[in-house]
This record gives sequence, structure tokens and C-alpha cells, in this order.
Amino acid sequence: MSPTDVRWPATVAKSRRLACAFAIAAAAVAISTPTQTLRGQSTGAVLPAAAAFPRIYAGNCPAPIEFIGHITATVPGTLVDYQWERSDGSTGKVLHVQIGKGPLPDAPPDTAKRPAIMVAIASDKWRLALPGKNGQYWETLHILTPFDIRSPAAVVDVTCKN
Repeated sequence: MSPTDVRWPATVAKSRRLACAFAIAAAAVAISTPTQTLRGQSTGAVLPAAAAFPRIYAGNCPAPIEFIGHITATVPGTLVDYQWERSDGSTGKVLHVQIGKGPLPDAPPDTAKRPAIMVAIASDKWRLALPGKNGQYWETLHILTPFDIRSPAAVVDVTCKN
């Protein structure tokens, strides 16, 4: 069963159902991702993912598109610097997040066999495409630290009706 096959209550908005399913899928990928050493931290993994809502837009332009990203980490207290990058070449400001709580100063090392999965949610809103300028646009979530990695592009197809 995939995360999108989960039966959600009718009261949960479609965008929230998709965001939750997206987080579940990202966590599943993070568990199976080989670990990488983080600067100043124990071994762990950081994985970015992004999606566009809606994925297909047909209406008046500029189109109001929301890009939602998930930053999944396996080490509590991971400090992450990130920014959004757009298909038009522009970049967002650098943002910072701490994912999960770090260990207490005198705490014994974590001996759990399975990594804890923690997720931070990032979002960016972009009003794109001028009237008569149909096209495909995208954003990626670029993790700058603890190491350089980008999410696959979150793509939206825009058809302007005006």
C-alpha cells in the first residue's frame, strides 16, 4: 500500500492529505537512504523533497502556486540551512531550521538501532505565468548545510485562460 492509498476522513482537505502522504513517503525513503556524515554531528541522513500544489493549473494568470517541501532528518537537533530555487533562475532567501531536539549535554549516546525520523515543513508561494504565457515551471528545495543536496524538481503545468 502506498501513502496515497490511505483512506482519509472527508473532513481532511485534499492538499493536507497530499502533504501528509508526501511526508510519509519521504520518511520511508529516508529510512532506506544510506547515511552520510554530518559536519559536527553523528552519522545520519538529511533528505529534501518538494511538491507543487496544484500540479496542473488552468485559469487566470498569474497562477497562485504553493510549493511545499519536507526536510527529513535522522539525527535529532540537525541544523539545516536551505533555500528555494526557481525555474526562472531566481532563488529565495536562505532560511534556517533545527529539526528535532538535540541531545542533552551529559546524555549518554543514543543506542537505538533504528534512526528517529523527524520532518520539517517548508513552503514557498509563487504567482507565476503572465496571461498568454503557458508553460511548465518548477522549484527545488536546496539544502545548503549540513551538506549540499537538492530535491527533485516540483513541477507545475500552467495554462492561462486570460
